[in-house]
Amino acid sequence: MRTVKTIGRYFWMTLIFFISCHTTFEFSNEKKIQLCSGIMYDQDTMYLNNKTVLFLADILNQSIPDTIFKTKFGISDYGGPSKFFIFDLTDTCNNTFSSNGRIFFINHHVYHFAPFDMPFSYSHIAYFDDGEIKVFRSINCPERGNTIDEVIHYLERELVDNSKKIEILFRVKHYRSYGKYLMIDPQSAINCY
Repeated sequence: MRTVKTIGRYFWMTLIFFISCHTTFEFSNEKKIQLCSGIMYDQDTMYLNNKTVLFLADILNQSIPDTIFKTKFGISDYGGPSKFFIFDLTDTCNNTFSSNGRIFFINHHVYHFAPFDMPFSYSHIAYFDDGEIKVFRSINCPERGNTIDEVIHYLERELVDNSKKIEILFRVKHYRSYGKYLMIDPQSAINCY
């Protein structure tokens, strides 16, 4: 009987972890970096790049059914995402379409990430907070993930002291404008508005 209780306890703990999708990450050892926005970021505000890209790729691999893609999302040879994009909604100069596909993950920033393929472009939004990453999955996909209203509600509390809160929330509400999608055929359309 004790074994059943122990297994049950581990099952619920594992399930809670996967549902909340909160993960702790180490910060980068890189020196200060200046993005094209002109903002200088200290090393203690940046997350480890490769580990974080792989984490986000794993989220997409879990969220999108295996039947859609024959190969998984991952990390490219240059350290950027493979088969998906990442766009910083806090500092829009920081995205995988600039700097050879490399992106910097910065504390208290909001990121939009999704597959390139338009028909399977299930958007996800991540918020980086003091070593933890809160992920909202498959935004506005009925019976699949979170709503954009849930994301906005969460970020309104988290960004309460941020002087750019209104700009950031505007970008989050219009997250589909921050990304690039590939059309497979002329009838391709974005899923889950």
